[in-house]
Amino acid sequence: MSLAHGGGCGCKIAPGVLTEILASMPVPVADPNVLVGNRDMDDAAVYRINASTAVVATLDFFAPVVDDPHTYGAIAAANAMSDVYAMGGEVVLALNIAAFPEDLPTEVQTAILRGGAEKVTEAGAVTVYARVRPEQKLRIVEALQARGEVVAMTGDGVNDAPALARADVGIAIGAGTDVAMESAGVVLASSDPRSVLGVLKLSKASYTKMIQNLTWGAGYNLIAIPLAAGVLAFAGITLSPAVGAIIMSASTVIVAANAQLLRRVDLDRDRLCGQG
Repeated sequence: MSLAHGGGCGCKIAPGVLTEILASMPVPVADPNVLVGNRDMDDAAVYRINASTAVVATLDFFAPVVDDPHTYGAIAAANAMSDVYAMGGEVVLALNIAAFPEDLPTEVQTAILRGGAEKVTEAGAVTVYARVRPEQKLRIVEALQARGEVVAMTGDGVNDAPALARADVGIAIGAGTDVAMESAGVVLASSDPRSVLGVLKLSKASYTKMIQNLTWGAGYNLIAIPLAAGVLAFAGITLSPAVGAIIMSASTVIVAANAQLLRRVDLDRDRLCGQG
């Protein structure tokens, strides 16, 4: 098939070759928590965290023999996750090493990535793309946006500029290149990428305060102004214009004070990372 250049299951390393490769690797220090390791001649590893939890890491080279790129990506992702399911585990992270032929059309690459990402999303896991070229970063962003996702891209170099400009939110590292910072909509004051978590938290808190202040302002205008104009005077309900002016001033103070509460948002990077 056109997408499976290695001949489907023929892309998988033969058992004898895998045995030879693993045998040449240094023998790790004995660890009782390694339940399945490189001495077990398996493409999965299992490490025990505690009595009830273990981490399963698996790597699969299976290339689906299909011509539809979206199906190709979905099957490849599902096959890679099957080892985890076979061991009773739950998939939490998928690493996509995007290595495509240079002459593979952009739309085909996008469809493959989309198919794999959708399958991983169905499993409730997070997809990580690694070792990608600048144009592939841009295609990944476009593929995610084509799925209706809102994409935030963080980068620090010239190679990240196209993806930063294309993303819905581009975030440049403070110590990054001028091109990256010009392409991004947000520039971090520090060079610590963990600050992105603070940006997200502060953005959500700011949005919440904005809704609160708009609600208060709209509520005041919808109630106080008609009363001050005498709309309900026939029912004996009135509001003195002078009192209305005082309430307007109080409204401004309340909105400003509510906005000042943003200073209390905890943006400590260590604690944010600890919250997962």
